[in-house]
Amino acid sequence: MKIISLEFKDDSTNWTLEKIHFGQLNLLVGASGVGKTKILNVIKTLQDLAMGNTTRAISWSTIFVTLDEKTYHWSGQTTVYGLIDNEQLSLNNKIILERQQNDIIFQGNQIPKLNNKESIINILNQEEDIKPAFRAFQKIIFSEMPDVPINYLYKKIDDLKKDIESIRNSKVPIIKKLFFTEVIDLKEFKEIETAFIDIFPSVKKIGIAVNTIPPLRNTLEIFLREHDIEHGIPQQDISTGMLKTLLQIAEIYLSPDGSLILIDEFENSLGVNCIDDLTKNMLHAQRNLQFILTSHHPYIINNINHQYWKLVTRNGNRVKAESMDKFNFGKSKHQAFIQLINLEEYQTGMRSL
Repeated sequence: MKIISLEFKDDSTNWTLEKIHFGQLNLLVGASGVGKTKILNVIKTLQDLAMGNTTRAISWSTIFVTLDEKTYHWSGQTTVYGLIDNEQLSLNNKIILERQQNDIIFQGNQIPKLNNKESIINILNQEEDIKPAFRAFQKIIFSEMPDVPINYLYKKIDDLKKDIESIRNSKVPIIKKLFFTEVIDLKEFKEIETAFIDIFPSVKKIGIAVNTIPPLRNTLEIFLREHDIEHGIPQQDISTGMLKTLLQIAEIYLSPDGSLILIDEFENSLGVNCIDDLTKNMLHAQRNLQFILTSHHPYIINNINHQYWKLVTRNGNRVKAESMDKFNFGKSKHQAFIQLINLEEYQTGMRSL
C-alpha cells in the first residue's frame, strides 16, 4: 500500500489533519506536541476501520495505490457511536460504492442493508474490486521493536513453502521470519547480514537459534559472532540499539511487498552510526515499500535529505504537514538543516491560518 494523500477529522474533538501528500520516504519533523505521532495513529485508525473495527466519530478521505497499481479513493464519516454514517469508494476515478446510512449502492446496484458498525471494505473484502483495497490495509505495519526473546510457538519449517514470498506473507513476527530465512538459507538472509555488518563491522556473523534451556526453552534467541572472539555473543549481552537495527533491517527485507511501514521516533534506541545506513537501506532496497517516520532528533533530520521532510505545524486543533518546496532551502543537507531549525514554525510548532 502506498498512501498518496490523507485528510482526517476527529469530530468529537475537532482535531483536524489538513490534506497531506506522501512519497516513498517521509520524515515528519517539527516541535514536540504538534501532532507527528497523531498522524501515524490516524493511519492506524483507518486500518482498524478497514479491518472491521468500530471507531469514534471521525471524517476521512484518503487516496492510496495497491501493489497491482490500482488507485482507490476512500472517504466517509462515522457517528459518535462508531456507526458508519456515509462511505464512498472509488477505483481508478470511478465510484464503485456509495453508502448513505442504510442505503448502499455497489457498482450501480442497490444491495441489502449491511452491518453499519463495519466498513464496506471489510464486509465486501472478497469482491473482486474491493479485495485489493482490503489487502492493502492489511499491509500497514506499525514498526515497534518486539519484546525479546519472543515465544517460539513451534511451527515446522515444512509448513511454509521454501521461498521468500511465502515467508514475507506469513503471519508471524519479524524475528520468526528472520529465523525461517536463515534455516532455508535464502539469499535475503545474507543480504540482511551484510547490511548489518556494514553498520557494525566488528560483527562477522549473525544467527537465530531456538533456546533449549529452561526457563527460556522454545524461545528464539539472536546471537552474534565478532572477529577475534571465540564465543558467540548471546542476545542478553547485545545492545538494544544493535537488536533494533537488525530487526528494522529485517523488516525492510522481509515485510510483504506493498507494505507501508510506520516508525514513530526513529531515533529511539538507535545509535547515531545506524541512522544514515538504515535510511539508505529504506531507499535502495529495491522493494515496493513506503515509509512514514517521525523524529525531532537533530542528527536524524540532518542526515535525511530535506526532500523527504514534512514539516508538521498546527494552529489550534488544525494540523498541517508541508513539504520543503515552499521554503527554498539550500541544496546541501547541512544548509537545509540550519534553515529548518531557524524557522519560527519549526521552533514553536505554530503557524498562522
